[in-house]
Amino acid sequence: MRAVKSGIDIERILFRGFCVTFFLIPLGTSPFLIAGFLTLAVWLCSGRFLIESRSWLKMPWVAPLLAFAALHWIGLLYTADLAAGLGFASKTHYWLFAFAIASIPFARYSPKAFLDSFLAGLSLAAVLHIAINAGAVNAPQKYAASFINPITYIMLLTFGVLILSFYFGKSNSPNRKILYGAGIALYLASISLFTGAPGRTALLTLVLSTPLIVYNLLGQRSLPKVFGAAALALALLFTTPVVRSSVSDAAAQVKAYYGGSPDSSVGLRLHMWNGAVRIFMDNPVMGVGTGGYQMAMAEYATPQLAPGTVLVQPHNSFLYMAVSFGAAGLLSLAWLLIQFIRAGWSHMDHITGFSILAFGVVVLSASLTDTQIIQVHTGMLFAMLTGLQTALGRTEEMEVTNEDKRVYVHTKCA
Repeated sequence: MRAVKSGIDIERILFRGFCVTFFLIPLGTSPFLIAGFLTLAVWLCSGRFLIESRSWLKMPWVAPLLAFAALHWIGLLYTADLAAGLGFASKTHYWLFAFAIASIPFARYSPKAFLDSFLAGLSLAAVLHIAINAGAVNAPQKYAASFINPITYIMLLTFGVLILSFYFGKSNSPNRKILYGAGIALYLASISLFTGAPGRTALLTLVLSTPLIVYNLLGQRSLPKVFGAAALALALLFTTPVVRSSVSDAAAQVKAYYGGSPDSSVGLRLHMWNGAVRIFMDNPVMGVGTGGYQMAMAEYATPQLAPGTVLVQPHNSFLYMAVSFGAAGLLSLAWLLIQFIRAGWSHMDHITGFSILAFGVVVLSASLTDTQIIQVHTGMLFAMLTGLQTALGRTEEMEVTNEDKRVYVHTKCA
């Protein structure tokens, strides 16, 4: 009896620890990592990683995850830069969080609490971000951009907009619709403060996410209507001065790159992508190994690059896997993403499934301009949401809604 009680206590600690971790994701790096690794330590030291292993080892996400992680260690055997390779390979520890999350008994603990914790932290970050930029709150200059990497922060805001759009579409309460709409406006306002490279990343991520957002906000199930409304929303977006300026600036940087001057945000990316394609074409089977991109890229360097410019990775998740591990790397990433998005798509009428689908769309679009799969916030959130797929295979997901004082029991079968 005591062992059972102890097990339940550990489960509660894990659940609350991950709630805190989700809350802290948008608010910085150190607090988020401390909460995450303390929770992970509880999982390891308590033996839950052994007790619950039988329940998640057979899950469909385990095989692509292990293949993806294994390639990073295999790639150390033939990389020309072992020191850099070890740095990249060590990032695979993020995926331990998938197994730790999967160990939580979701028949008793709602995965929705993780998402609501994330939204609470994101809302606090957005309010502080806007207040700092407006001069209402004094803070160090580095926080005027955001509390974390701006591009990652914009990804999280877009993910938040998607989650709130789901809540908006499912709600029957006018007051709650106003609340969710205000949250969406808050996140978009925070995004609008970014210009330059972060703003362009936001634009791409929002463009690719717009059909899903419109799908929820309008409550439409007709794809022609959804895409028609999304096209109209995007047309209006492109009429705003900020967006037009960002697009014009990007076009100028593309022109400068092809004119022989790659030293700009867009120019450097084009230079890195072009070099990555050439490296992959020269090493299509195995790539250049984990962390080998920087040395391989040196032969493509040009005099126009600013002194001290270091090209460690190609700022594209797909090219990163292709140059590092060849065709096997591309296939492993595709396998991981397809399985992730399919799981969300199959359960998109429930908040857990929709959030997995939404993050899949966000990380896929943002991976076109940066290597999001190895960034700390994105990588760990990706891992935790991967483990959250286990909740989709439980026989019962209980969700309490206060809108009309009823309890809904949503039954799902694996």
